[in-house]
Amino acid sequence: MRWQFKLAGAALLLSCNTNSPRYFGPEMPLQTTAEVGQATAVVELPFRQPTDAERETMQKRKQALGFAAPFLRREDLDVSIQYTITNLSAEAGRAQIVVNGANEYTSYDLAAITEYLAGLVLPDDDVSLWSLVQGTPVTVAGGQTLSGMIREDDILEAAKDLDAIGRWQAPFLTVLLNRSQANPLGMEMVPANVQLPQLFRFIVSFSANQPMRLDFLVRVRDKAGLLAEGDEPRFRPNPKPFTPMIEGAVPIVPDDGMMGMGGTGGTMGMGGTGGMGGTGGMGGMMSTGGMGGTGGMGGTGGMGGTGGMMGTGGMGGTGGMMGTGGMGGTGGTMGTGGMMVDAGTGEGGADAGL
Repeated sequence: MRWQFKLAGAALLLSCNTNSPRYFGPEMPLQTTAEVGQATAVVELPFRQPTDAERETMQKRKQALGFAAPFLRREDLDVSIQYTITNLSAEAGRAQIVVNGANEYTSYDLAAITEYLAGLVLPDDDVSLWSLVQGTPVTVAGGQTLSGMIREDDILEAAKDLDAIGRWQAPFLTVLLNRSQANPLGMEMVPANVQLPQLFRFIVSFSANQPMRLDFLVRVRDKAGLLAEGDEPRFRPNPKPFTPMIEGAVPIVPDDGMMGMGGTGGTMGMGGTGGMGGTGGMGGMMSTGGMGGTGGMGGTGGMGGTGGMMGTGGMGGTGGMMGTGGMGGTGGTMGTGGMMVDAGTGEGGADAGL
């Protein structure tokens, strides 16, 4: 694979010729071990920012199409990935490469999708996920090397699928599991006049059941001079993360509600701000902003708060059931030091001083 990295350096030096392919690789090869069977690298292609004239053209295209026109168009950029797999062990093993990534509108990242699904209660625990490019597992003999390529038409299919499930919300598994040329299920949701965005970010994952190394380079044929030169300002889109829509899935509700243990705003929290103890107490019944307003039913200090059964803020607290000047005067039913004080039924009434 060393010749490929040398070729990458040469391509970068000759990049003024837009007909010559340029190569971009990760900082280091991906390697698996006996303990860790998977590795991932991200390669983001360095595109320049659009010129004012290009922005004007994109705006005109948007008006003509009725939807956004991409800056990085697939028709201007042909992309493929060259790779070499080396088995570092003496035993034959199986290896697989999968590729995901992002265009300027949508990011498809299996790690982020898995994290999103972990926050859902799913109707079926076995949710299938599929990559944009799902490589076929291959056998590599011990100590041997296997070279291959993810072709331009494979990346084209990935670009079609990502745009379909991202911008046009086509059913993701239906689209990903079918080659659009052979079975275009789901693609009917994509406008016929769409301008296809090319991927600018490639997430390459490598798995193997023996210690192996993957060397790879992303090969780009730039037909429109979109790749950045030198210190040119970079085009840095912020694509929306793809999240699959799964029928029957509902978000997991954090356990800081009824009888929570300190969650802000819990109805019967146990010490969090506004919880059962209010700020610093154990007797407040409502959180900040709950039925009792700021301070809740027990207010600051809660049931055992300052001076009595109901601390400062009382039953209603500021803005609660009994605001300032309510039935029990300042603070509510149980004021500081007794049953009724300041503006209540009488100063120093029954049980005063309890």
